[in-house]
Order: sequence, then structure tokens, then C-alpha cells
Amino acid sequence: MIRSMLVSKWMSPAETVSPDTPFRRALSIMEQKAVRCLVVVDGRELAGILTLGDIREAMPADKITQMIWDVNNTWDTITVSRIMHDIVITIEPQASIAQAADIMLKHGISRLPVVDRKGRLVGILTSCDIYRMLVDSRRQQNHAAASAAYSRFSPVSA
Repeated sequence: MIRSMLVSKWMSPAETVSPDTPFRRALSIMEQKAVRCLVVVDGRELAGILTLGDIREAMPADKITQMIWDVNNTWDTITVSRIMHDIVITIEPQASIAQAADIMLKHGISRLPVVDRKGRLVGILTSCDIYRMLVDSRRQQNHAAASAAYSRFSPVSA
């Protein structure tokens, strides 16, 4: 089953920003959209990925440094390009969910930008999308089993 499920069926739309998006704006988008990563695109080309973890690492660890950051407007001067990962592991929409899961496990990541053969972003596949696929598949199996059981015990019309 999982070998025949395609990434294109289960991927989600990707939230995107440009490399010159200010750090503060990127954080705001993540909060507003309730996402943990943003795909960075330059025009239509994939430029990188920015995760909530990247943002946490870039933020000052203590309150004094935080105040200095705020006073100097550092939040507005640092751009996404300075903290994003510019080497990104991707997958094509025609790949199977099994292939995607293998890649995610091998690299210890929970999301894969989905790009077409020309390298253009078409979506993102996250571990939550894979969970959704598994739950939906299980529901369909349960429904099919219940329907089969019902049809065996249904009275036959004469």
C-alpha cells in the first residue's frame, strides 16, 4: 500500500518566503500560519529551508542580549538568507510515500520540499502528512471490512 501511494497525493502547500525576508517577519509568518518551517524561494527556484529550530538557534539566549538586539533593531536587519539551510533534501511528486519516509529517516528530518523535474517548488511533505495518509488508509480499510461484513449478513431479497 505505502509503496503505491504518491507524494503528490499527500503533500501540503508550502509556506514560502524570499531570502531577503527579515528574520522578524519570518517568525511572524510561522506564528500566524502555525507552521514550523518556511521554504525559501528565490523567484520560483528553491533557495533553502528555514525551520523553527533555526530561528531558535539564531535568537539570543539571554535577556540582556535580547534587549541589545531589540535596541539595535537586529530583528529587522537579519534576513532569512543568513540563518536558513541552503542545502535542502527534496523529493519529486511522483515518488512514493515509502521513498519519502526512507529519506526522512535516513537524514533525520521531518519535512521534504517537493520539487518538479525543473526544480520548482510544488509543495512540501511533512511527517504529519504521512501520519494523515496512514490514518486515512486505516479508516478506508476499516470501512471496507465493515462493508464486507455487513454484506455477508444482509438478508437476501427474494
